[in-house]
Amino acid sequence: MKAWLMPMMACGLFLACDRHASRDEGKARSVEAVPASEMLLREFPLLPVAEKKRWARLQEAEAVRPVTNESREQVDELVEELRRLHPFSSDGDGFELGGIRYDATSRTFRLPARVCYPDEGDERHPGELEVMLCTERGRVHETLFVTEVRPLHLELLLHLAGCRKGVSRFTARIVPASGERVAVREMVRRMDGREWTEPVEWEFSGSGFDDLYAPDLSGDFAIFWHAHDSVLRVADEEIGAGMVKLKPVRHPALANGDSVALEFTVVAREPR
Repeated sequence: MKAWLMPMMACGLFLACDRHASRDEGKARSVEAVPASEMLLREFPLLPVAEKKRWARLQEAEAVRPVTNESREQVDELVEELRRLHPFSSDGDGFELGGIRYDATSRTFRLPARVCYPDEGDERHPGELEVMLCTERGRVHETLFVTEVRPLHLELLLHLAGCRKGVSRFTARIVPASGERVAVREMVRRMDGREWTEPVEWEFSGSGFDDLYAPDLSGDFAIFWHAHDSVLRVADEEIGAGMVKLKPVRHPALANGDSVALEFTVVAREPR
């Protein structure tokens, strides 16, 4: 059995939700008899966590008796909406959600982004780095990369892969069109005069699954300064506290606006 399947099998405990599965294995049920919510759980087991309100509405619509055209249409609409908001797929090598891919063999999460060097003339934080990766609604004036995928989807994939908040750590690399990977520290300069002696590591900080997922609102994916909720944050107390400022370094292989892929790989010492 693939190692990454175990966390997915354990998601029933994480969700603490009733799958309404029959205990009688000798009785087969037709596809029509299986509730839509159960079918969705089989496709993507973390939907009740990511979409508490929509999931409750779906279960309410399924519980209507006798079934009416209105309740059936409501179920169909909610199923279509949930699949559109969280497009999930899996195969023998890993899984993908909303454009973010997890490779189980290398334990790497890969997502699309574009280079976005901070503007030296921006008066808010002239040329400083507080963010490594954000969405368009985030702090684009102080980040290195911008992406169109959702922070929520990365956190959900981290859980499915068995990563743990406050424990799991990652290294990050940039993959330009040339395919030659670039380490993050090649694009960041410490303002305290010290050189990087080790790869920059990121810890799984994550956020709560409330009605609105905070990093989706702030746009913060991976941050240097620990000022807001984010999916990942730099594992350096001085940088995280703002005691050490950072400046961007323009890499010769990465022009502003270039499309790239970002890879976050679980560090070797992380237990499987």
